[in-house]
Amino acid sequence: MDQKCLLLETSTSHDEIFPSLVYYLNQLGFQVDILTTATNLEKNSLYYTPHLNYRLLPIPAFRRLSPKERQWLSGYDLIVINTVRDIAIYNDAKSSGSLTLKRAIYTGLPWVIQVYRFFKYRFFQRVTLETLLAKTNATVLMTFHCRSMVYRHRYYHSHLRQSPRIKAITLAPHCRSLLPSDIPVTWYRPAYFTEQPFTKTVTTTFVIQGNIVFFRRNYLGLLDVLQKFKSHQPPQFKILLLGNSHTPDAQRLASEIARQGLEAYFEWEHGFLPYRDYYARIGGAHYMLTLIDESFEHDYFTHKISSSISVAVGLQVVPVLHEKLATLYGLESCAISHAENHLYDAMKTALALSPEEYDALKNNLAEVQRKWQEESVDNLRNLLNPLAQK
Repeated sequence: MDQKCLLLETSTSHDEIFPSLVYYLNQLGFQVDILTTATNLEKNSLYYTPHLNYRLLPIPAFRRLSPKERQWLSGYDLIVINTVRDIAIYNDAKSSGSLTLKRAIYTGLPWVIQVYRFFKYRFFQRVTLETLLAKTNATVLMTFHCRSMVYRHRYYHSHLRQSPRIKAITLAPHCRSLLPSDIPVTWYRPAYFTEQPFTKTVTTTFVIQGNIVFFRRNYLGLLDVLQKFKSHQPPQFKILLLGNSHTPDAQRLASEIARQGLEAYFEWEHGFLPYRDYYARIGGAHYMLTLIDESFEHDYFTHKISSSISVAVGLQVVPVLHEKLATLYGLESCAISHAENHLYDAMKTALALSPEEYDALKNNLAEVQRKWQEESVDNLRNLLNPLAQK
């Protein structure tokens, strides 16, 4: 491999993307160095992909890059900024703290620490981008995740318009609307996490992954669904909760589960798991519940990706999801979709599938995964020509 890529992640999130992006870039002839936080190194999202060509490097924390480090950055042909954050976030946090408090709800950290972290990331990202433009000839890919981070930030928009070396990427076609229409945007889908098959649990398992916060998933609606099952039969399945359970919403959810007498349906994994265990638990489940519907305000139907769907496709766990999401992601042939307020019917359908019907859905899911991977490599190849090897 003749080309060198630096994948830069200054936050403690979005590291689930690493395996997919390294896999795609390796196919294009890039050896990838991943410069990231100690937290991400400890979680190790690349645990199941030792065969890929990459190095994991610790990021310098809470300080500017040294002259030696800036010179070191100049040795790369491609630099990927894995998370682009918006200065508007820091301005909002400074003026009112409201957005920071909202984030503190699901991180469990005081808002003062949140503001400090935001300013740390902003400072590093601004210094880094200016350094890359001034000190290197590398192509720079900027990854845009959600509207709250980047939509109104003219600083990034001006660079994307003016410099042919700066390019925008998102994680799905529908995320293109994150940026103004005159800025070219390319997408790839995270769809590669491991080639290792995981043994399914004996009991039919529906998994829910991610931080337990009510503004992302309709957990309380799920309890209403389980009451319908409870009235007809004893538990014949379990709900596996994976993610940050040290949140106020998680405490409220646990109280509601106990109050309604639904404890028998749930299995909790409290706190964060390293990816070795996290992927194994998800891969052992039969179905992925996204719990995204129209009962709350969100951007998942318009310009934000659901990590649950990416992981479901990548680990071959059949999604159970809203029909709008099934259409948006092209999953009609490999998922169990439902209309608004019909999650109970979808779960009943899932529980009634024969082994042959379930295997047919998984085969279709594998085909979608293959398609997503091929499209992602093609898109990145077209974007990076002539850097990428044919």
